[in-house]
Amino acid sequence: MTNAVCTTSLTPLCDSNSKSMTCDYPPYNLNKVASTTFVNSGSPAVAFIKNFKWTNDDQNAVATDISNKMSDDDAAKKWVDAHPDVWKAWMAGTGWTGS
Repeated sequence: MTNAVCTTSLTPLCDSNSKSMTCDYPPYNLNKVASTTFVNSGSPAVAFIKNFKWTNDDQNAVATDISNKMSDDDAAKKWVDAHPDVWKAWMAGTGWTGS
């Protein structure tokens, strides 16, 4: 299998044969943007946003399931069920006490 980082503008039809080539997003630092008012509001959502980390592998796993005709909700649930340590870390400082 050939591995390549490609985009449509750089490598036309890079996904035309997904069995022989793996296409991926180029490296990208996720920019989180929030208003100062919101950040200073004391909302537990602020802690969630600060804690949130989403890797290419995480995103690709969900996107692959969706492209294979799984519903968005089912793909998300599959990922959440498989990665409790990841998303529970996102909840630190939010006051969430679920399981």
